[in-house]
Amino acid sequence: MWQMDLIRRATRGRLSEIFGPDYIETDHFLRLLNMTAKSETVLEKEDPEILEAMQSYCDGVNAWIGERGKKTAGRVQDTGIRSRTMVANRYSQYNRVYGMGACEG
Repeated sequence: MWQMDLIRRATRGRLSEIFGPDYIETDHFLRLLNMTAKSETVLEKEDPEILEAMQSYCDGVNAWIGERGKKTAGRVQDTGIRSRTMVANRYSQYNRVYGMGACEG
């Protein structure tokens, strides 16, 4: 959950919320990438079977969050971050982040 929340914040340019003012410039840069809007565009054009698989993944993550309630992983508890539900747009954003890393070769 910690990594999912971290990537969610990174794709939205919201790292300074948990890491402090040293990350404001990083957040500014990440917001310029506009990954949220780009992910929406990708999802609008995605194959229905892929969207169904993505939704199934999100449903599984959300079921886990629902079952755990306040009993989240240690790092998430330590920061006071509450678990958020997973939606297809966020899943698409994660794939964009991982894809950027894969391009570094």
